[in-house]
Amino acid sequence: MPDEPPTVAIASPAQHVRVVAGYPVPIRVAAEDDLGLARLAVTVQRPGHPDTTHDLALARDTHASTAAKATHALDTAALG
Repeated sequence: MPDEPPTVAIASPAQHVRVVAGYPVPIRVAAEDDLGLARLAVTVQRPGHPDTTHDLALARDTHASTAAKATHALDTAALG
């Protein structure tokens, strides 16, 4: 059986969201992979700034290590 690519569903925020500096942006995602998940991260892209990657703590489904959900409060103050 071939390895299938993982799937990720972003519950929030919507694409191209505008944020106010100093206020956290809640991030909620769900991911699945046929062989299992070891890490889940989001990358923040801003014009004129280097990309920043944030690891998310995985909340694994107790019945399957191939699925996980994650939440993260992105600290916009730290983005500069």
